[in-house]
Amino acid sequence: MTEQSIQRLLNSHFGDYNYRLFNSFVYGWESDFFCVSKSGYAIEVEIKVSRGDFRNDFKCKTGKHNLFCNHLKPAIVERTHPWKGYPEGRSPRNGESSVVWFCTPADKLPNKFYYAVPEGMISKDECPPYAGLLYVRGYDLVMIKQAPFLHKQKNDLTKVLLDKFYWKSTNLKINISDFLFSIGRNLNDEELARLDQYLTKLKATI
Repeated sequence: MTEQSIQRLLNSHFGDYNYRLFNSFVYGWESDFFCVSKSGYAIEVEIKVSRGDFRNDFKCKTGKHNLFCNHLKPAIVERTHPWKGYPEGRSPRNGESSVVWFCTPADKLPNKFYYAVPEGMISKDECPPYAGLLYVRGYDLVMIKQAPFLHKQKNDLTKVLLDKFYWKSTNLKINISDFLFSIGRNLNDEELARLDQYLTKLKATI
């Protein structure tokens, strides 16, 4: 079982939702699957195919899970970075500059968050309280735990989504052209003309 096979199941499971995206940076991290309900609520699904992968998620994405844990209150976000300064006209000095600001988690989070995993890989009790749980069972997805609402704020993601779909459509057109060029050397003129006609119609719909 692979991430791609689970993505296909998610695409079918959430088939009546809008703006379905895979491996896209809608928020401050890469989302394995993203969609928006007819009511305007954003859904994110994190795919895990092993227990080690599931555990590492909390080690490697601490900022993300900190926002999830603090979804009901303003969160303090702190970052440090090295700097060089010239204090009071003296020689350069190296040090650290700390930037602290407040952000409202509802501005940075989807409305609901799920984990999608092979059946039995993790239990319902192991799933964080802010997340739902979907099992892959055969060729279906089964709801094991309904995700709670992290918030009911409907964020305007128009600009972000337009950007994502623009680049996806542009890259797809490039890939189609590359495919036509590479396969065209093995086709006769009639077959090449039919393929070119089909791909031209396909690109017009993107």
